[in-house]
Amino acid sequence: MLSNLSPEKREKVEQSLEKYANMPPAAKERLDEEYKNFQQLTPEKQERVRELFQEFNEISEERRKEVRRELTRLRNLNSERRNSRVNSESFRNKFDESEQRLLEELSDLLGK
Repeated sequence: MLSNLSPEKREKVEQSLEKYANMPPAAKERLDEEYKNFQQLTPEKQERVRELFQEFNEISEERRKEVRRELTRLRNLNSERRNSRVNSESFRNKFDESEQRLLEELSDLLGK
């Protein structure tokens, strides 16, 4: 399977596999659970998640860390509390419009 990939893609896949192999068991379990949840999304929603993560990867490293932390927070809230958070003044002041949209969409698609 890996032999069919370009050298760049193969290296990236091998690095990802190595990173996964070195993860603590709890982190592996969490990642496995997230993957199962992703697989339960419709193909259209899966594609939208992929598009949003491409946008996420275009954010500067500094901002990406902050957006990632907020996404984790939002995903752990129920929909009512998540809506309250994304409509709060502190959320609006902390993230620009594109980050807000990204966080809202991803947390809706991947949240509880």
